[in-house]
Amino acid sequence: MAAEEEKLRKIKEIILKHKGKANAIKSRRIAAMVGIEEDATHGTTRGLITKLYEEKLPIGACGKGYFLIENQAEVDEYRRFLNNRIQEMISRIGWLQSNFDAYYRKTSKTK
Repeated sequence: MAAEEEKLRKIKEIILKHKGKANAIKSRRIAAMVGIEEDATHGTTRGLITKLYEEKLPIGACGKGYFLIENQAEVDEYRRFLNNRIQEMISRIGWLQSNFDAYYRKTSKTK
């Protein structure tokens, strides 16, 4: 557990140096700086960054990576981004059952 705490401390230091969306840092770069071996999804690094929310850090994310949110405009923009992602997930949940039913009804009729 001490190793994870050390990685969290290092990631926190990195994020604190990347203030504002314009200074975002990619997950893969954070992983390399901290010594985390990652796969293509960077799940370990993302999981550790998520734990930093518990330390009350206003961390944002964008296509360029993670950053320390530094103003209300960035809060608002990131909130809109997250709300859009939520809506996309809700839509996929809605399609899931109907697509499943339609697919298997169709394929079972052709057998």
